[in-house]
Amino acid sequence: MVTEFTDETQSGASRHRVGLQALLAQARHRPPPFTTVLVDELSRLSRDMGDTCAMVFGDLRAAGVRLLGVADGVDSEARNARVDIGIRSVVNTAFLEMVKAETHRGLEGRALAGFHTGGACYGYTTVPEDKPQDPEHPRKVVKVDQEQAAVVRRIFQLYADGHGLQAIAQALNSEQIRAPQDGSSKKVAGRGWAKNQLHSMLRNERYVGRIAWNKTEWVKVDGKRRSRPRPESEWKIREEPALAIIDPATWAKVQERNKSNARGPGRPGRAGYFDHILSGLLRCGLCGSPLAIVSRKRKNGRPYSQYGCSARHHKGMSICGNGQTIGEVRLTEAVLGALSTYFASPEYENWLEEAYAANERARARAARADDEVTRLEAAVRAAEGRIEKVTDALARIGYSEPLAAKLRAEEAKLLDARKALAQAATTAKPSPAPRAYSGRAVLAVLENIATAAMTKPQKAKALLQWVVEAILMTPTPEGYSVRVTLKKTNPAALVQDGRVGDYQSGCGGRI
Repeated sequence: MVTEFTDETQSGASRHRVGLQALLAQARHRPPPFTTVLVDELSRLSRDMGDTCAMVFGDLRAAGVRLLGVADGVDSEARNARVDIGIRSVVNTAFLEMVKAETHRGLEGRALAGFHTGGACYGYTTVPEDKPQDPEHPRKVVKVDQEQAAVVRRIFQLYADGHGLQAIAQALNSEQIRAPQDGSSKKVAGRGWAKNQLHSMLRNERYVGRIAWNKTEWVKVDGKRRSRPRPESEWKIREEPALAIIDPATWAKVQERNKSNARGPGRPGRAGYFDHILSGLLRCGLCGSPLAIVSRKRKNGRPYSQYGCSARHHKGMSICGNGQTIGEVRLTEAVLGALSTYFASPEYENWLEEAYAANERARARAARADDEVTRLEAAVRAAEGRIEKVTDALARIGYSEPLAAKLRAEEAKLLDARKALAQAATTAKPSPAPRAYSGRAVLAVLENIATAAMTKPQKAKALLQWVVEAILMTPTPEGYSVRVTLKKTNPAALVQDGRVGDYQSGCGGRI
């Protein structure tokens, strides 16, 4: 089998590339559909020293897959492969660090010279520089976008006058004023203005002409890029009065209010938050936004929270018309009740029985394929033996047309046998043996979720997410219509180590 995996325009510094992950996923099949991976050179696999060795001598070697470098001659099965690949990966990593340092130095020069270094900020735009030193690659100069600047001034003035972030967001959305990145594929939170956007804008010193560069840096955490702050001593700051949108008096008034609204020692921070086992699963049936906690109160020391559409709550009715809320306790009981009813029903027991039957049929097919693999392996060995005999005869007697024809015929038989063997080996993947779980076993796990919800909410949330894909909450005149979608993966993996597996069905009702 020949397959091509590509990661065009993506840096080799990251392991989380679509093409690379697809290759590793294919290599985990038993047996893998290929035995050799060809790369132009080792850096095309990865430029990270740790990732390179882990993939070559871990992921690929464990699967019996060989790595060959066409340009640099790398061979993971060579005698000194670990030394050779180790040295090359060190060089590749050092090259990446050199490029990073040179790029950072170039950006620093641009920042100190007053040119744009990347990134977008609402209220500003960029234009090419006048009389560039390199006409083919002109640098960008930041300018005030007067239309957006008017919106920024309005936001600051409203906040300085005492309006809340939610009220400001709702006013802007009701007037259909485009928010930053509206229409961008990178914006995953939906269109419209949100409180977190306004919160950041009201603290951005760029709006008073104070430009700070080098405040953050990118680092790899668990193979992924993460931003972290740099020490203040490394910041590069310059004053640009021409780029100021907000006057000093309004800025000072806004910052004073920000300071008074900040969490003080007597107000709870993250430690005062609560774990909600349904959070992350709930979706609004009208706009698709998450349902979030929109209000909370305490009674007898116990917190009582209300769920509502986050888009409606933070952005206003012009974004979503779902203004209904529902108590967390009531909703949690309803969801767990719907799941318990479903897993105790004949419908689920019938589905479970069919899942086991389907698994047994798959195992039987795999067993037959395994027998076919054994037969074809014997056929390949026999063909190889016949070719060896004909080759020996040619070596002793010399060229003979009948022997040459016999050799060609045997080689053709060997090729056909190897193709059939490769196809049969792909089919022969036995499914795991099913275990005699029933709806009662799943109900026991749900009872654990209900118990843990009060004492160990994080554990309860993890257990629930093994079962549920999403919970769609659609408002009705009587309340909410709830649709619980269960996960869709291998139905044979029903309960593992006290956790519920995945199911191909759904349940729900009205609240």
